[in-house]
Amino acid sequence: MPGRIEARASNFTQGMDIHRCRFVPYPSSAINAIAFSHSSAQSKSRKAPPTLRLALGRANGNIEIWNPLNGVWSHEITIHGGKGRTVDALVWIKDPDEEDYEGRMRPGKLRLFSIGYSAAVTEWDLAKRQPARHSSGNHGEIWCLAAQPAWQPKPDQTKERQQEEDRSFKGQNLVAGCADGSIVVLHTAHGDLEFFRTLQRSSAKKARILSITFIDRNNVAAGCADGHIRIYDTRNGNQIRSIGLGKGPTGGPKQILVWSVKCLPDGTIVSGDSTGEVRFWDAKTHTQTQRLQAHKADLLTMDISADGTTIFTGGMDRRTVVFQKTGSNKDPRGRRWAELYHRRYHDHDVKAMASFDSKHLSVLVSGGLDTNPIVMPVRAFATEHHRTLQYLPQEPPMDSAPATGLFVSWWGQEVRIWRMLKTAEFRSIEDDDDARNHKLVSRLGVKGEESITHAAISEKGDLLAVSTLAETRLFRLRPGKEGPMDSLRIKKLLLPPRVSKMGGTHLRISPDGKWLLNVTCENSILLVRIVGHESPDHPLRALPKHLLLKRLPRKDLQDDYRGTLGGYGRTIIRTAFSADSRILVVADLAGYLDSWVLEGKEDLIEAGHIPNGHADVSVSGSGSDSDSSSSSSGHHSVDSDVARPQRKNPGILGQSWHQSPNANLLPRLPSSPLILSFRPYPRKHLSNGLPNGNIAPSTHPTRSNTQRNSHSLAKGDDRLLVLSTTHEVYEFNVLSGSLTDWARRNPASVRPENFSKLRDRVMGVLWDVDEQLGRERVWLYGVAWMGCFDLGRDFLPPSDDYYRQLKRRRTLEEGAGSAVNPQDEDLRRPAKVRRLGENGKRESAVQIGESEESDESEDVEGEGYGPSSTLLRIRKGEGNQGSLEAKRPIKAWEAGNWWVTTKYRPILGVVPIKAFDMGETSESNEKKPGIEVALIERPAWDLDLPPRFDGDQEWGEQGLVGVLK
Repeated sequence: MPGRIEARASNFTQGMDIHRCRFVPYPSSAINAIAFSHSSAQSKSRKAPPTLRLALGRANGNIEIWNPLNGVWSHEITIHGGKGRTVDALVWIKDPDEEDYEGRMRPGKLRLFSIGYSAAVTEWDLAKRQPARHSSGNHGEIWCLAAQPAWQPKPDQTKERQQEEDRSFKGQNLVAGCADGSIVVLHTAHGDLEFFRTLQRSSAKKARILSITFIDRNNVAAGCADGHIRIYDTRNGNQIRSIGLGKGPTGGPKQILVWSVKCLPDGTIVSGDSTGEVRFWDAKTHTQTQRLQAHKADLLTMDISADGTTIFTGGMDRRTVVFQKTGSNKDPRGRRWAELYHRRYHDHDVKAMASFDSKHLSVLVSGGLDTNPIVMPVRAFATEHHRTLQYLPQEPPMDSAPATGLFVSWWGQEVRIWRMLKTAEFRSIEDDDDARNHKLVSRLGVKGEESITHAAISEKGDLLAVSTLAETRLFRLRPGKEGPMDSLRIKKLLLPPRVSKMGGTHLRISPDGKWLLNVTCENSILLVRIVGHESPDHPLRALPKHLLLKRLPRKDLQDDYRGTLGGYGRTIIRTAFSADSRILVVADLAGYLDSWVLEGKEDLIEAGHIPNGHADVSVSGSGSDSDSSSSSSGHHSVDSDVARPQRKNPGILGQSWHQSPNANLLPRLPSSPLILSFRPYPRKHLSNGLPNGNIAPSTHPTRSNTQRNSHSLAKGDDRLLVLSTTHEVYEFNVLSGSLTDWARRNPASVRPENFSKLRDRVMGVLWDVDEQLGRERVWLYGVAWMGCFDLGRDFLPPSDDYYRQLKRRRTLEEGAGSAVNPQDEDLRRPAKVRRLGENGKRESAVQIGESEESDESEDVEGEGYGPSSTLLRIRKGEGNQGSLEAKRPIKAWEAGNWWVTTKYRPILGVVPIKAFDMGETSESNEKKPGIEVALIERPAWDLDLPPRFDGDQEWGEQGLVGVLK
């Protein structure tokens, strides 16, 4: 549906035309596994390590890496899966610390492993986003995976025992439970992954291993499908004990499935099974000491806090249940476990959860079939909201060609090209049907098993580039025989062999369509020259020569990332071309910006005299021939075994890319950049000043200029807008390596209050600039908001109350949502908290707000996409008892030059679809209407999910639907 955003503030008198779209069927996938890279801090006064990461595995084989970043929760990268792949379990380990040649202790490297419906365990290279190694054997499919606890020195040992400890393996091995009942031990020493031994297999026919955990460094406990918990010694492979759970409930399956098994610090084994019960088993006698009914259906996942005082469970009934010990600390034997509270944060099965506890970060992250990760506060559960993280990608999987009204979306092995009708065309249609304002003009499938990592379309809509981890392809797009509005003809163009076979993680086509940027899996930066734009008689083609750009060495990064994360910090995540296509900037996770400038005048006469062979051209910094920077910074060269010719100032068609003269002056950002975008400017300024438009006279080599290059720098606008993960706004003059005047007047400390309070990270940017009208607007959007900055005005300084609230929030918040409003505090607390007395007998439950039978308090609102607090008051019998509007209220704040709305959510992406010339002026004195965009939403209710377990929890079965209508 087309619409229009108009900001109501006096400085936002014009808005933009929006095609509100929901026809893009982007398939989000269920969450099967969650794991933190570090175990919780031993002391709650210790801060979380800066390299802390959260790995999240999905059913489509994707692995997402999140950075908690003191509660910011940024989605850094996605390791894409493939056809028929899935992730069922994730495990992090950390190699032992080592002493380097200078005598300093270097922290061990973090390593991530996964399993997924196969007999193989995969280790992942985060920097390359590819598998590092696999381990498989003669055993069944692996169903569960666990890591050995980290080695800890034991005090008060004899000398002989201490020497034996020193000779023992101090790393972390892996154990994998298989479908045939076997348990495999995998050795991880020396950065490898190899088979070590198979533990004694049970003689039972249905002893499939469903869950597994370490009791200590030598013993493991495995939950089986035949209703038993088996304990093994990994040193000799023998089975120590088999614990039976008995028969299933009456009317149900005879066998109890032990879906989850964990171990407390004191050795007590905790199990969760298909009956929904939590059972506790004594560490020495292995007898049952307590059992609690936690769920009304299968208990699927469980996690335990580091100190062993809190247990979290999740199951098919959508509940998240928290247990704690009650009673007096003076009598440990008299203390009993009891349910503290339960809530329904999810809309479907809860399949995975993981917790982390440290200073200023105490959270539980859970996920399941509803695809949304939920961050729940642990210590501050009664005073802080939970938070729903986005299930859509941080970088929108779409691109557009504004000149033709085309936009591209991709997922899996499929690319779809859509065409949007112009606003005038659509308004001429009497039927106001959303299906009439768009048309699917082409679908493109990618052969092979790898999923598409990135795609890009040129501004004119004549080129399409698609990449996977295995290959990169370039296509020519032309109008079909049925007409330019109905179909497209697609033809594959040849790329240089080493570019097409390298694959890629990020693609970009320059605004003039002459350069294709491909960032490979090894973080190499490749540029391919495309010719044929000059005349319709010349077909588009990619030249067989490509350029390899090298980044500056970052020595100060080695100490931060070489230890635990290796070269992960140098992973390239964002790229940007300037409007005249003569400046290129890339950014990595560590916050570094590298820039290059295109020098020389284009000589297309040379294009017809390039030999048929291909050549690699290595472009390094100006005046530097050193190649050592690539290996020291986590950057690997392409085909290093092939010798390259060392040439000074190499180039293509008389042009070459060189490091920006002041590239080293661009500062390192305090957090990873999420947005890189050059300011556009009128197209009349895009002329390169060459005769005949773009063909330069032949420039012969001279003694001082061995190549036919002109050393003039780009004359276009070099102002680069950068937004970091913490929503700090910067603007740099790339050629001078300095902040712009606007950025100096508007530091991060004076950004708008309401912008800094946004929880969802920024996803994209759109420009609305007009020199004649003096309009300098930039539109930003996240998954649940869309806002606009007026860069022609300075920010208003925040109030003193804002700084006091910010300091208080930093002190009180524990990494989930914002603090609970004191007026709503009684509405956010659990419905009831069960307590046990010191003698172990159950006392009367403390009721908070309502009875146990209604069970309505479970559907609660946090910082996500659920019901509002008004709905909570109605359930509590407070406030207006009238009807509730189906639509959410639009929230808009006026804060100087900043305006925002939350009308659109969740947003998959926003792309411009109308070509507009910012240099032209209207004949009349009226202002321009702004830009035209397609805003693509992907609501959660449109997702194709399997049927869920409802039981007696639905309002409809309790006669409560009419209350909410």
